[in-house]
Amino acid sequence: MSKANLNTSIRMDAADHALGAASTITTLMKEVSSLIPHAGPLASALGVTKELISIVNQMRDNKDQCSFLIERILRILKDVAKESARLKEPIRDGSPTADRLNELISAIKEIKKDAEAWKNTSRLDRFWSRDKIKAAIFKHEKSLTDCLASFT
Repeated sequence: MSKANLNTSIRMDAADHALGAASTITTLMKEVSSLIPHAGPLASALGVTKELISIVNQMRDNKDQCSFLIERILRILKDVAKESARLKEPIRDGSPTADRLNELISAIKEIKKDAEAWKNTSRLDRFWSRDKIKAAIFKHEKSLTDCLASFT
């Protein structure tokens, strides 16, 4: 394979991956939206997640890693919404589940704050901060894992 074909192939794989992630997020968002009532802690968590998606869609770098975080958030929300529907019990403010959702919302807001900062940073600054950004993404992954564990 020539170098030109190899470069095109690699770029296509990355583009395909990005499109696949976007498709997964879109599908999950539709599924979660259909499960969540229009009020309550689940709706609040979904609203903050939509804000995060908007920011990530404007990013040039670290988009894949942030999309992975969004996918995890949506899967957590989907599981909680399905469990609430299965129990035929809404999540009430002040309940243990609402408290755990508030922790998740705080974690989403932290991701959103960092994503906003990364989006507004110059390409050179993002390059020099890549290790710091990688560490922050890892921290957010751990935070989401902890949130998920709190629901199980």
